[in-house]
Amino acid sequence: MSSLDQIILALNTAGTLAIGSICFFIVYTTFRGIEDDKIQEFSKRFLMAIAVLLLYVSYLMVYNTFFQGSKLARYPLYLILVAVFLYMIYAATAFEKIAKEYGISQDKKLDRMKDEEQL
Repeated sequence: MSSLDQIILALNTAGTLAIGSICFFIVYTTFRGIEDDKIQEFSKRFLMAIAVLLLYVSYLMVYNTFFQGSKLARYPLYLILVAVFLYMIYAATAFEKIAKEYGISQDKKLDRMKDEEQL
């Protein structure tokens, strides 16, 4: 049964790396064409979050392949995991700030459009 677990973990890791790489490529190519500074800033933070997650999954794959018995090799795994969670919190708060600035409800958007028309 252990080999089945290893096959599932390998497939999940490969799928995560493939999907993460595709997402990174899509966001990277799209954010360069966006001219709004706030959305571009959020896209950069999103790219960094994807990069940190890819780093974690890559190190997890290397750890499970080469360093599974080593206790010293676990520490970078834990440190990268902490960095992943901290960066995800940072990206979520950045998204909240951007969502507040652009308005969440339709009423706020309509009010902003009316104000722009009056100018």
